This record gives sequence, C-alpha cells and structure tokens, in this order.
Amino acid sequence: MIRAIAFLLIVARGARAEPPASTDDPTTTFLVSNNVQGAVYPVNSWHSECTASQYAESPCDCSGGAARRCTAFANRDPGVIAIDTGAHFFGSGLFFDAFSGAAGAEFFANSRYDAWCLHSVEFASADAARDRDTDPTGGAFLASLIDAATARNGSLPIATNLDVADDPHLAGRVAPYTIMGRVAILALLNADYTRARAPYYADRCIGHRRALVKALADIRGKPDVDLVVLVMYGVPAVDRADLGATTDAEAVSRLVEEFDEIDIVFTRTSELGTSSSTVDAVDVAWRRDWAGGRVALVATDALLHGVALARLTVHGGGPGG
Repeated sequence: MIRAIAFLLIVARGARAEPPASTDDPTTTFLVSNNVQGAVYPVNSWHSECTASQYAESPCDCSGGAARRCTAFANRDPGVIAIDTGAHFFGSGLFFDAFSGAAGAEFFANSRYDAWCLHSVEFASADAARDRDTDPTGGAFLASLIDAATARNGSLPIATNLDVADDPHLAGRVAPYTIMGRVAILALLNADYTRARAPYYADRCIGHRRALVKALADIRGKPDVDLVVLVMYGVPAVDRADLGATTDAEAVSRLVEEFDEIDIVFTRTSELGTSSSTVDAVDVAWRRDWAGGRVALVATDALLHGVALARLTVHGGGPGG
C-alpha cells in the first residue's frame, strides 16, 4: 500500500525543497505534466499566450513553455519517471495551427518522457489536422504524430481500453500499459469525450472494467511490479452505469475499491468528490480498496497549459492494509 506521498509543484519562478522521505519503504518519484494543450510559448496568469514583449519585460510573469519543460525533464534526477498524462499537443496557442503538431511533437520528443497517455484531445488534434479525403478516421495523422513524439525514446502512448489490434494506422503504436521497474502505468480513454471528434476510435474503446481486468491480469504475471498508476479523466456514461454510479467521482471510487492493485489515480478535481485536501496546490483524496489498502487520487488541474509540473514522490506501494 501507499504509506506517504510528498508533492512539489514546479512553477516558472522556482520551487521549494522536497519534503524528506518519512519511511523506509521503497520510494518512486514521478515528474508529471498534463493538459499542456499545445502551449509551446509560456502563458500569463489568464492562461493566454505571452507575447515576445511581455516575456522580454517580465519573464517571471509568464509560466511554463516548452523550453522550460524540456530543461526540467532533461535535468531530472536519475530514476525519476517522467510522465505526461494526456492532452499535450492540441488545444491552445498558435503552434499547432501553424505546424500541425510537428513543433509540439519535437519538443515532446526532446523531453524524453518515460511514459505518456492518450487523451481525447489527441484525437481532436487528428480531426483538426487530417486530410479529410485520404484520412477519414484521423488515424494516419495521429500515427505520424506518435512517430514524431516517440522519435527519441520509443515509449508508446498508453490507452488501456483502446482496441486497435487490427487498425491500419495505430496497431503497434499504442500500448495497453507501460512498465518501468516496479511501476506499471495504465490509462483509460474517455469514449464520450472522444466520440465528438473521432467516432471511429470511440467505438473501439472497450469498457473500463473489462479493460482493467485484462491489463491487470497481465501485470500480475510480472513479479517486480508493486506500484500501479492509473490515469483517467471523466467516466463515460456506459461505464458509470456498469459500476452502478451516478457521478464520475462515485465511479472512480468504485473502480479503485474493486481493483486492489491500483495505488495512484491521476484525474481531475471533480473526480475527487468532497473529501479532498490541497497539498502544494495539488488536490488529493484518499480512498480504500476492498482489501483496505490506501489509494491516492491526485488531481492534475493545476498543470493546465504547462504552467507547472508536479513532482510526486511515493513511499510504499503494492497491496496492504
């Protein structure tokens, strides 16, 4: 089980020292980005792209930016796992419109992420940039974006519940999970969010429970894994019904209660319910699985547009009360 978590929110103006480890349990540290949404340039406090003059006059009023992200990831300590939890390439700023994702993919590749997750926004980017005559599903464009983003390290994007085994574009380019030493990382794609821009791939999403049963059965066969991270943003209506839940927060709680292998869930503040606390600007809630193990729900809302990275140090992991 997880015994303790230490947070450090890294912003453009520097950061505080990380709290010391409080136990002798195994320790794993993550450096996390989320919802960058194509923000290659830094943004101001209103999340609008800083102009060149604004940045030159007061750079500390402009947060994030691809250059700072690349520097933070390049200078991370050995053993720190760099993960992007989705929605990286498309959604704001001018770079995607100008370069169709090529610039963002190059910066992403240079950051050398260890793991990254597909989000409905990635499928929206494919819908926005695809050739509608030759690429009706957006799969060919998304495949090219994945190839560019993985050019430096080959780490495939994760979508645990996306079945693309026979897809002409994404077969072999999307993984159900990634394993790094003692850590397994899974990600559930929200079919409801995906359907508006990529109905073909929304129809290839299998149920959350079914996807987790299959992936976790595979992971159980890997004896070194004792820390499981799940990324999910929003729960489709069909999965809420399958879990007997009426809200996303209730559905997330029921999933982590059922699957005692899960230790950490990266999600949104709205999925935490009412019993959450704030640690260094990151919202956190704790749940129990059916065996009594502690599960941390970590909201990544504060990372929007890359204004910050979260450094998360986990002490402990695996099953336990």
